[in-house]
Amino acid sequence: MNYRVFLLPIICLFLTLSFAVLHGAEAAERGQSDRPTKEERIKNWLDRQDKDEDGKISRDEAIGLMKSNFTRNDTNKDDFLDRDELGQLADRLTRGGFARNTRNRRPGNQQTMTAQQLLKRAPEGVTILPDIAYREGNNAWKLDLAMPTKRGVKPRPAIVFIHGGGWSSGDKRKGSFLNPTLEFAAKGYVCVSVNYRLTSTGTTTKIACVEDVKCSVRWLRANAKKYNVDPNRIGAYGNSAGAHLAAMLGVCPASAGLEGDGPWREFSSMVQAVVCSATPTSPRIRSSSEEDRKKIAPMTYVSDTAPPFLLIHEESDRVVPVSNSDDFVKALREAGAKDVTYMRYEDGSGHGVFARNIEETGPAREAFFERTLMKKKDKTLIALKVDLALPKSEKDPTPVPGTLKPGWTPFVASRWADMYMHDATWEDGSSGKNPPSTAGLDGTGVHVMLDCGSHGNGGFAVYGMSRDNLGGGGRPTGKPKGDPIANGWYHNIDWGGERTGDILMRINGLPAGEYEMTCYHNHWEPRKQSTRNSLDQPSRMPNLPLVRAMPLPAQPLPGYRGWDIGTGTGKGVASIQEARDIDVTSTTSDAKVGKSVIRFKTDGSNDVLVVIDGGNNDYPDPARRGREGSKAVLNAFEIKQIRRRSAISMVCRQESEH
Repeated sequence: MNYRVFLLPIICLFLTLSFAVLHGAEAAERGQSDRPTKEERIKNWLDRQDKDEDGKISRDEAIGLMKSNFTRNDTNKDDFLDRDELGQLADRLTRGGFARNTRNRRPGNQQTMTAQQLLKRAPEGVTILPDIAYREGNNAWKLDLAMPTKRGVKPRPAIVFIHGGGWSSGDKRKGSFLNPTLEFAAKGYVCVSVNYRLTSTGTTTKIACVEDVKCSVRWLRANAKKYNVDPNRIGAYGNSAGAHLAAMLGVCPASAGLEGDGPWREFSSMVQAVVCSATPTSPRIRSSSEEDRKKIAPMTYVSDTAPPFLLIHEESDRVVPVSNSDDFVKALREAGAKDVTYMRYEDGSGHGVFARNIEETGPAREAFFERTLMKKKDKTLIALKVDLALPKSEKDPTPVPGTLKPGWTPFVASRWADMYMHDATWEDGSSGKNPPSTAGLDGTGVHVMLDCGSHGNGGFAVYGMSRDNLGGGGRPTGKPKGDPIANGWYHNIDWGGERTGDILMRINGLPAGEYEMTCYHNHWEPRKQSTRNSLDQPSRMPNLPLVRAMPLPAQPLPGYRGWDIGTGTGKGVASIQEARDIDVTSTTSDAKVGKSVIRFKTDGSNDVLVVIDGGNNDYPDPARRGREGSKAVLNAFEIKQIRRRSAISMVCRQESEH
C-alpha cells in the first residue's frame, strides 16, 4: 500500500485546521480583547437596571434593548431576568460579536476616497491639504488638514478628529469624521483628521496609537504659525477607540511616558477641550502587565486640571459598556474638574449613539467647541442660556433626552426626578442658604436657586410625561413632546395664590454691570382630576402680572408661606425695566413660547432676586379641586450682561436705599 497517498491529504488537513485554529485565536484576541467579559456584562446590566437590588431585572426595570427583547430573554417566563438568563444573553452576544469582528477588521487604514476625490469635497471658502506627514517613516503617520481659505487677522482654534475602529481598522476619510472636519473648517476652525498605526497589522499596540495621536498634536503646535492656529485653543473629537485617544489627549500628561519617539517633543500634546462618544476609559490591552493597562486608561489621569469634556454614551452599548463613561464622569467631578457635560441616552441607540442622535449630539458638539475654543469679544461679559430639564433619576442628573435644548446649559435638580414637591434648590440640585462650591452655570461662577412662594410645593412637569403618583418619590413615565424649552416647566404643584404662587429666583455671582434677562413661560395642565398625573391640556392660566429684579432682601419678604431663598443686604441692585402682563402659552414650539424681558444693574455686592409674580386670582386647579389660586411658571431663562461701568457700584447703592 502506498502510505504517502493516505498521509498527504491527512497532513494537509491537519495543517489547514491548525492554521484555522491559530488564526481564529488571533482574531478572537483582536476582536474580543476590548469587549467586556461575561461577568462584566452581567454586572453592568444589574448595576444599571436592577433598581430594587434583588439580583435580577424585572420587566418594569428593563430599559433600552433589554426591554424590547425581554420576552425572548425571559426563558422561564417568570417576568424576571436572573443571572442565568443574563449569562445566556451574554454568551449569545459574545458569539455574535466574534463573527462580526473577525469579518470586518482588516489590516491597515481602509482608505475610503482618493486625495483627488477629497479635494472635490471642499466647501466654498475652505482649503484642503491632503496626506500631510506629521512624522516620516510610516504611511499611517498622515493627516488631512482643512482650514478657512481666508487666513484671518488672528490665529484660529483647531480641532483634531480621530477615527474609531477598535484601534485595528478605520481611516481619516471615513464620512463621520471627514464631514465634520470640513463643516467645522467652514465655521472658522483649522481641522485635522488623523491616521495612526493600527493594531491589526500585528506590529503595534494601543500604546503606539496613543503615541501617534499625541505626535500629531505636537506637529500641529509646531506648525501653528504656518497654518494660523492658536496653540492654546486646540480641541479633539473621537468616537469609540477614537474617543479613547481623544480623552488621552485631554488628560494624559507628558510625564506619563506616552509621547513616543516621534519629533516635536518641545511642544505639548495635550488639548484644551474634548468631545468623546462611546468612550473606553479603561480599555484592555493584550498584555499581562497591569502597568500597561493602567498606562493607556484615561481613568488613570483624572484630575482637577482636566480640560472641558463633553461625553456621550448610551445605556445599551454592547461594545463599550456605559459604565466606562459613568465612572469617568463621576471621577472627573469628584476630582474637581471644572467643566464636565454628560449626555447619557437610554433610547436603544447603542454604540452608534452619536450618529443615531445626530440632531441633538451634532448641535451639542458644535456649541461645546464654540464655547470652549472660540474667543469671546469680551470674556468678562456674562452670556447664559439655561434650560430647565428633567433628570433621569435622583441618582442620575443626566437630562432626559428631549428636555434640554441643544447648546443650552442644563438646570437639572436631582429632586425634580419625581416631578413633585421640593424645597428651594440650586442648579446642581443642592439646597441650603449658601451657593454650591462648583464652577457655576457654564463655568461662569454664576449660581441660581429656584423656589416657589408656597415653600416646598415647587415641582417640575414635562408635557408628554406623567408622574407615577402625587405623593412624591415616583418616577416619571412617557416621553417628552414638543421642543425642549416648551415642554418642561417649574411651578407651584399645589396651593397657589397671591405670593404663594410666585416663583423666586436667587442669582449669585453676577459681576458688576447692567443685565438683560429673558424668561420663558409655557405650560400644560391635566384635563381633569382622574387624569391629574398627565399634563396634556392647553393652559387657561391668566397672564402673569409682573416680573422684576430687586436686591436680595435683608429680611424675608412678607406674604410668603416660607422663605428658603436666603437673605442678603437689601442693597446693590436696581431695576431698570420690569415686564408686565406676560402671556403664558401652551405650545410645542420654542419659537412661540411666551416670554418676559427685564433689565437691572448690580454692583456685585449682593445677590439678585428675580420675582415672577403669579398674581392674585382664583385660577382653577383641574388636578386638585379646592386648591385654586394663581401660579407662575418658568421654562428657561437667559442672562446677558450688556455692559460694565465703574460707577455702577455707587449708583446701585443710592437707588436701592430709596
